[in-house]
Amino acid sequence: MNAEPVYARRIAKSQLAGMGCLLQLIGLILLFFFPIGTIIGLALLILGHFSARKLICGNCGNPVASRSVKLCPARHAQFR
Repeated sequence: MNAEPVYARRIAKSQLAGMGCLLQLIGLILLFFFPIGTIIGLALLILGHFSARKLICGNCGNPVASRSVKLCPARHAQFR
């Protein structure tokens, strides 16, 4: 008997607490200190955005290490 494979999607989810959120907050404050603070603030906003994003399995909700992973580490669902 052949079991059919389980398929899932990788879902990007933003965290509301942590280092990424802190970087975004500092970047937002620095935006008002023209001109150097604005440049540094924009860089921190972008860096914080990417730091706050995490990948999770759409099937079970467990964290996924990267986009190159082919199987869910917990349930072994194949990513599409």
